[in-house]
Formats: sequence, C-alpha cells, structure tokens
Amino acid sequence: MAPENSATRKRKFDTIMSNSNSKSQKKPKKDELIAKAEKLLLLLNIILDLPSLPSRTRPSVDFKRQTVEGIVVTEETTYNQEDLDILQLPLSFPQNLVESDQSRLSLLPPSLPFLHTCMHKGLDPNERRELKIAFNKANALLTSVAELYTPLLEYHKFPPPPSSYAKNSVWCIWQEKADAIQCLRPPHREGLPLCILDEVFRQFRLQVAEEFPATNEAAAAIESAHKLCCEMGNSFENEKARQKSFDQCIDSLFGTKDWRQQYTIDSKNEKCTAIVDRCLFVNDMLCIIREAKVDIGLGNDVYMQVSRDFQMYISYLHEERSTLLKYGAPTFLVCVFGPLLLIAGGFWDGKSVIVEPLGPAFMMFPDCSHDRIQTLARQLYALKQGVNTLSSRKPLIEPLISGVPRIYPSFIDPDSFTSSQEQSLSFIRPLQDCSSLMFLANVGNLEDPRLVKLVTGRYGTIVHKTLAAQGFAPTLYGQKSLKGAPTAYVMEYLAPPSGPLEAKGWVTLYKFSQSPGAIEHRNVIWAALDRILGVMQKEEVVHGDLRSNNLMVEVDADGGLSLGEGDIVSMKVVDFDWGGKSGE
Repeated sequence: MAPENSATRKRKFDTIMSNSNSKSQKKPKKDELIAKAEKLLLLLNIILDLPSLPSRTRPSVDFKRQTVEGIVVTEETTYNQEDLDILQLPLSFPQNLVESDQSRLSLLPPSLPFLHTCMHKGLDPNERRELKIAFNKANALLTSVAELYTPLLEYHKFPPPPSSYAKNSVWCIWQEKADAIQCLRPPHREGLPLCILDEVFRQFRLQVAEEFPATNEAAAAIESAHKLCCEMGNSFENEKARQKSFDQCIDSLFGTKDWRQQYTIDSKNEKCTAIVDRCLFVNDMLCIIREAKVDIGLGNDVYMQVSRDFQMYISYLHEERSTLLKYGAPTFLVCVFGPLLLIAGGFWDGKSVIVEPLGPAFMMFPDCSHDRIQTLARQLYALKQGVNTLSSRKPLIEPLISGVPRIYPSFIDPDSFTSSQEQSLSFIRPLQDCSSLMFLANVGNLEDPRLVKLVTGRYGTIVHKTLAAQGFAPTLYGQKSLKGAPTAYVMEYLAPPSGPLEAKGWVTLYKFSQSPGAIEHRNVIWAALDRILGVMQKEEVVHGDLRSNNLMVEVDADGGLSLGEGDIVSMKVVDFDWGGKSGE
C-alpha cells in the first residue's frame, strides 16, 4: 500500500475532529466507547507519524496493547532519550488525567513522545524550526486526545454491565478486586452461608426437602413444573423466546402482573446500567431477579450475570438510602441456562455482596416416574413461599452488623429443661475469616464476650463437657439448633494476651512452640498432656484431631508461658468436631 500523503492525513484528522465535538453522554454505551477508542488510536498514529519530524530525532516508541471489551488501548510507552536534550514546549494535556488506576486500563504517561521529544545536539536552524512546527501540530491534538480518552477510562474504572461481566475474560479479572462479589467464583470468593444470614433462605432449604401440603399454591407449583419439563427441553430461536415460554409455564404459580420485563437498574454510583430480563416485584419489594440464556453453551455465564445484576441493585439501594439494606436486601436469583435451572440467593451483609446457589442446578426434562417434575415443583413452591415471606416483612430498626449470623437471637442449655435457661445472643464480629464460622457474641447482660462456633453435622459435645468439667476445655454454655442451618455452640472465649502491660491470655501450642525458649518448658507441657489424656482414657472418649493447633496454653502478656503452683501449665483442648465415645 502506498504511504499516505499529508493531504490524506489532514482529511482523516478533519473528519475525526468533526465527529468528536459532540458532548459525551452521562453513561456512554459500549459501542460509543469503542468508536471513541478507534478515533483515539487513529489520532495517536497521525501524531506519531508527523512527516516534518526529522527521522533521526523521532522517539523510540513501544506500545503494549491489549483488548478489553473489544477496545484496544495503549498501556505503556517507552522512549529513547540517550544523548538528547529535552525540548520544553507549552503543554495543553490535562495533568489530572495522568494517573493510573487498578483496572486493566491505564492513562497515557505524562511524557508522550511529542511532549518530551528530544533532539540531537547540532541540528541546523531549519531542522529545529521544522521540529517546533511538528510540536505545535501535536499540541493542537492534545485536547481532543484527552476528550476521547477520559470517558473510556471512566467506563473501565467501574465494573462493566452484567451482560459483559458474564464473560469469562472479564469476571475473572474483576473477581480478584477488593469489591468482588462473594459468589464462589473463584472458590475463595466465599461469603457467610445464606442460610445463617436470613430466615428466608433457611426456610427455602427446608421447603425443598419437605412433602407438599394440600394447598392451591402447591398444586400450581406441580402444574408449573410439569409445563416447564415439557417445554424447556425444546430448541428456542433466542433468549426472548425462551423467557416468554418460561413465563407462560409459571403463570399459574406467579402470575404475570408483578413481573417487569427488561427492567432497568440505574445507579449514579455505577458507570453503566443493567437491563434485567425479568424482575418480580410484590408490594414494591424486589423478590426475584431472573436472567436466561437460550441454551447451554450459548452465550456467557448467566450466574455471573445475575450476580452482577444484584450487585448493581445493592448499589442503587445505597444511593436511595433504602431501609431494605437493614434486612440485607435478600433476593432470589433465578438462572435459566436453556433447559437447566438454578435458583440462588443474594444478600448484602453490610460489607460485601454475597451470592450463593440455594441448591443444585436442575434439568427441566420429563421422566416416566415424574420424579424430576416433583423435585422441580418443590423448588418452585419453596421459591413462591420465599416471595410471600419477603413481600410481607415489616421494617427493621436494629443496625446491620457485617460478617455475622442473623438467625440466632438466643440459645439454650440442652441439659436444662426450663425455659428460663434461654438467653439472648447478640453477635459482635467474626473471630477470623468467614470460612472458620466462629464469632464473638454478648450473652444477656454479661460483660465478657462468648465464642460462638457454627457446626454442620456432628459435634463431640460429650467429650467437650467431659474435659471442661476438669478444666481442660472451654466451658460449654449451650447451643442453638435450627433445621436447615448449622448448630451454634456457645462457649467460653479464650482471649489472646491484650498487650505487653495488660492481661495474660491464650495461644495455640503450635504458636507457643515457635517462640524463643519454648523448648525449656517441654516437661511441664508433656505433664499437662498426660493429665488430659488420662481423663480421656478414664472416661473412654476420643478427640479425633488432637494436635498442637487444637491445644491452647495460657501465656503472660509478654508471650511467656504462664505457670501456676507447682509449675503447672494451664492447657485446654478445643475443636471437638471429630470427638465422641471410644469405639462408636
């Protein structure tokens, strides 16, 4: 191809300038931003190819480019400044744009090639004059470059719209950022279980496992499930056709008047809007967000799309200062992947957006025994009961504490048969990260906090109480058992040392063993272990996981081992998940 002459470049430049003078929209669409990015790149190419710039003074430029949402952007520029002097000229590039951010896009460096272009010593006056003319032409383009780049950068400082977030190449990057959705993708993005954050999700799990009652809503759920299993296995032309068929199948259970199609979620805190396929509002309460893909393997991840929908909904509630945030804004999220159905839940815990599947994904196919229809019907019925619960709630007054359960207002000592033993439980904060499911809580009017451990499945209560009676385990005060949720065990809190001049406290034996001088106390530590093992052998109980991380020793404020009379060390066993009677 023949090189462009100056007239051709000028026509290109004039065309770009005439098309880029219009005011930018509040929230530019993606295609508009792509067009602006293309203009930006063309301008840069024109600038870097100014014919009047002497070839031996042209800077060395290395562009590293990457594609984000189909937009190619400049990420890094390097220069060759050896044996060159800086030519200082007036600059019109806005300095506030010369900043980088944590997204994949970064601003152009402040020293663009034509801003700090250098020239060899010994250029003759004509070459210097031509170089200054080239600079003036370049400076004339700076404002236009900035105007094109600004909305592009602003667009990518914030998470993209849900339809784009659903792309694997996009969500995998945003899910590594600080404000990621806690939706188990990737697996370490895990929030607290929804069943301990709101009763509506715990009840959903229970409803799915129970038999149908003899009610009209249960009959409507069976009818809807039958229709879905007969229809969703068909091929549909597009997502709109599948959504329409889904609407018709569930009409007898959910009706049509409360569903809003192509519902827009718009927040000033976001740089984009969400267009949701279907939203169910009952009594002005958003109860269900539903998205669909035409078939399995076609389109992007609908689960990530609906998760981003919910995140934008929470952003909107923050903007409106809605009282729904005190509830955590619990919402059901329905994902339709062709014939595959997944029902998830969304919750705002005061710090993070949490999304979690409420059960396994389900294939909406018929079968001769009608087992699939019955299973699907139970899910639909549980979903309908959840909607009824959400739409009838009364406003809450108490503040939302982030990172703690919300379904355990009290507990009881199971060894007591009097109701007066029930005590109030008020959670303070998580003890560590959410995966440990251990929290600090106040009990009644007591001053010292208690430790609450949530356990799914069995717990060695007998072993715990046996050792606690001898002072070899934290005191176990009671528990709270709820179907469909972990059991909460309330026990003594073994607090760590408070500081160099404060009270002594407890550390794991493993941590103490790493301290200087620990080897000097090995005899008293072995003696304490012998006493604990002697009690366990006498009572015929086993711990199941007796190791240094599950043994606590009392230390002084400075970390030294705290010894009682006769050089006896205080040691207690914790974590009785695998404990029980010997031989059982």
